[in-house]
Amino acid sequence: MLTNIDYNVLWINLLGLPAQDIPDYYIYLQREVYFQDYLDLFCCPKNDRPTFERVILDGRYTVAIPGLQSDPNGEYTIIDAQGYVRLIVNHDFPYFGKLCKNRTIKYILIGEAPPPSGNYIYKGDNTGYITAPLSAMGIQGLNGFDRLCAFADKGYLLLDLFPFAVDFKNSLVNRVILNFLNGPNIEVLIRALFLKMRDLICLLEEWDYCLVAPKRTSLAILSWLDANNISDFNGKSTIHPLDILGGADFIDAGQRVHPDYTINNNVNIWPIGHLTRRAKFTVAVGQPVPNTHLIRRVFYLP
Repeated sequence: MLTNIDYNVLWINLLGLPAQDIPDYYIYLQREVYFQDYLDLFCCPKNDRPTFERVILDGRYTVAIPGLQSDPNGEYTIIDAQGYVRLIVNHDFPYFGKLCKNRTIKYILIGEAPPPSGNYIYKGDNTGYITAPLSAMGIQGLNGFDRLCAFADKGYLLLDLFPFAVDFKNSLVNRVILNFLNGPNIEVLIRALFLKMRDLICLLEEWDYCLVAPKRTSLAILSWLDANNISDFNGKSTIHPLDILGGADFIDAGQRVHPDYTINNNVNIWPIGHLTRRAKFTVAVGQPVPNTHLIRRVFYLP
């Protein structure tokens, strides 16, 4: 969890974006709480109690975050009777009775950034970043946090490259992010992402990953992986230069999607049972969310 200073430094110094456009730090903290709520489903914390236990103050759910400073506008924090600043969150811990089920993290989906709309996966909101992988596993018809519990039961975890919400409708942000993805500073965020992965407990030894970010971000991550020897990813994927340049398209539900490199002739040069690294890219052309068919392909699901 980033401090307010580190959060601002990423936005201003790393991306070079105006300070007045920084996404709200306290909303970022709320997302981190919801993310940890979800992680608690995998690793039994505090004798069946969640990491962030809620206390109701003035009719609102609050959690304790060490070193938290008061929100100047008073919208996201409240001071308790002991004088401690507490973060206001939108709901109680949603997974009581669901902890300590011996779950393991098997599949890591690497995304781009939380949406500015607040439609965030770990809030229990409806989003293709959870419905697509669940559909790939043959699970449908669930809602809210029941959907997230099923997501955890199957061992899925979504991690975003950017820690703050990114509004790509903002032309300045869009242009800066594009330039950033093609520059050397992206290494800072990718390494931070990998460190977060290494810190995960309850991670299955034979874990795998796929990229559910849009094309520009996924290709930036893949290019960086290709140029750097990251032991955690050795054996997770392979690559051939032709896989970046072209391949056979396939049609899924009437839509042309990204080349499916599992049927590319070039894949024959690799050992049976391995997909090319490019096939880790699972977002359909022209669509902002992952493609169920490609997720099924990447993880060898029936």
